[in-house]
Amino acid sequence: MLHIRILGILLLLAAVVLPGRALAMELKPGQSYSFEGVIDAISPADSRLVLKRTSPTVAKTVTVKVDDRTQITLNKQPTTFAELAVGDKIWTSFVDGVASKIAVTRDPAPAPAAK
Repeated sequence: MLHIRILGILLLLAAVVLPGRALAMELKPGQSYSFEGVIDAISPADSRLVLKRTSPTVAKTVTVKVDDRTQITLNKQPTTFAELAVGDKIWTSFVDGVASKIAVTRDPAPAPAAK
């Protein structure tokens, strides 16, 4: 019985001491989800994006697949998967891991310095 209490205390301490550890979202089949965060990784080979949302206490990640039906916009203009970049701010809705809509915002590149 004592070992169960000790285990509980250790789990509680791990949650407090390691708040930045990435935890994957638990997704239910057939349910629609939305996610807001940043693009953490891009896999062109299988058209997948790894997205990350960070809160003050925990980071959550989710991987979504992009297919030919996914509607993608960049700064409110239609775009393609190839134009997405790590670090872009993203909002997406998806079902069963396949994105139906992706809205990306990216700060404009700074103008070149005048000479």
